[in-house]
Amino acid sequence: MNGLLSVNDKALLVSLIPLHRVAMYQSERVLQKPGGPSDTVGEIARDMIRRMRSEVHIIMGYTEGIGTMSTAGNSHLYLDTVQDYYVRVTQHPAPDLRYFEIPQERGPMGEQEYLNFMIQHHLIGVDMCRKHMRYTDNISIIALCHQIKQDQTHEIVKMRGQLTPIDRRRHPL
Repeated sequence: MNGLLSVNDKALLVSLIPLHRVAMYQSERVLQKPGGPSDTVGEIARDMIRRMRSEVHIIMGYTEGIGTMSTAGNSHLYLDTVQDYYVRVTQHPAPDLRYFEIPQERGPMGEQEYLNFMIQHHLIGVDMCRKHMRYTDNISIIALCHQIKQDQTHEIVKMRGQLTPIDRRRHPL
């Protein structure tokens, strides 16, 4: 990694881990749909799982030695910290906590529900990375943020193309 991690860099990295884990979990749920998802949604979900796993591995490498906040026993404190970081960096109201934690729901997830959830979820990640790039000089963090923005923006466009016309209006480009 190039350069030292600032407090904000550490906060970003620690915030991205639960966001990525939620995306992987929801992608696994849509793949469980009886009869399977459509070919395109299945491809989106499988690609997302692969990319998220790879990014979590990279992020964990960056956070090695600085410690990460465990969700065991203090999940609300942890989620408050992640939300506080989001609000501080983006200057937007805190998003719904469901985008930051594994949901209680188990079992398959419908395609339209998945697409709507993941578009909003990706918008949070893109916004965090876009705004964070203003506050860091760390070349590795800038590169990671740029890659996340690029990948997730591309996925948003693909997912939006699979929405019903009514749902598409909820997510204008």
